[in-house]
Amino acid sequence: MNTHTPVFNLRRRHLLLGAAGFLCLAKAGAQNAGQRTADVYSFGIHPIVTPQRLVYSYHLLTEYLNRHLETQNAHLRIETSHNLDRYRADLEAERFAFSVVNPYDIPLALRAGYRLFACFGDEKGYGGILLTRRDSGIEQVADLRGKTICYPSETVLASTLLNQYFLWQHGLDIVREVKHVYLDSLESVYLQVFQGKAAAGGSLLFGWNFFSKRAPEVADALEIKWQTPPLPGMGIMARSDIPEKLIVQFRETLLSMHQTPDGADVLEKIGLPRFSLATRETYAEVEHFIHEFREHIGNPGEI
Repeated sequence: MNTHTPVFNLRRRHLLLGAAGFLCLAKAGAQNAGQRTADVYSFGIHPIVTPQRLVYSYHLLTEYLNRHLETQNAHLRIETSHNLDRYRADLEAERFAFSVVNPYDIPLALRAGYRLFACFGDEKGYGGILLTRRDSGIEQVADLRGKTICYPSETVLASTLLNQYFLWQHGLDIVREVKHVYLDSLESVYLQVFQGKAAAGGSLLFGWNFFSKRAPEVADALEIKWQTPPLPGMGIMARSDIPEKLIVQFRETLLSMHQTPDGADVLEKIGLPRFSLATRETYAEVEHFIHEFREHIGNPGEI
C-alpha cells in the first residue's frame, strides 16, 4: 500500500495560498465588472490544517460565502499564518477581519477586540476522539502505558486537551506513563498512527470525517477507540470594526447552509454537519474545563 504523502515546504504553502487568494479575487473581479469593486476582508484560518485541506476545504466554504455576501458588496480572502505562535500574534494584532478560532484561543481573540457570532458543529459541539490501528491490540486505556500518543498541537481543545483529560480521568498518569508528540496537522496524526509510529492519536470528528472520505485506504486501517464528552467547537469571530450588517449576513449564511442544496453539498464535502450560533457565553464551559485541566494536570501545552 502506498502511504506516501506530499511534503509541502513553506514556499509551496505560500504558492497554494496565493493561488487560492488569486482565484477568490479573480472571481470577485469578474462578478463585479462594471460595478463598484467589492470590499475585500481577510478570513484567517487556524494553521493546524495542511495546505491541501486549506485550499480544498476552506476554499469551498469561502466560495459559498462569497456568493451570498454580494448583497453587502463584500468579498472574503483566505489568509493564514506560518505557525500557531504567529497566528496568535496575528490575532492580537487584529490582522484578520474574520477568523476561525480554536476554543482555547477565544479568550485571546476576545481581549484583542474580536466578537463571536458562530461556531462549527451543532449546539453540543465536538468531543475529542482517540484513534488506534484496528490491529493494535489496544483495548483499555491502561494499554497505552509506556507508549506514544500524538496530537496536532499542544493546546487545541478537542484533539489534544479533551483527550488528555479523558486519559487522566481513566487512570493514566499522562505526565509520566506516556510520551506525547505534537505534530503540525491532524493529517499528520492519522499517518503517524497508520504507520505505527504512535500507538494512538488525538483528533476531533470534524477533521476525521473530512480525512476519512479523502483517504479511505488509511481510514480503513484505523478506528475510533474512545470519544470524550463534547465542548463547543471552533468559533468564527469578527474584528470590532466590521460593519454589523456584514456580520449579520455572514452569520445568517452560515446558519442556513445545511438547509440549502448547495450549502449542504459544501458541508458534506468538508465533513461538517452544520454551523451554529455562538456568543461569549457559549464558551463559558470551555473556560471552566481549562480551569479544571490546570488544577488537576497542569498548564496546557506543558505536558
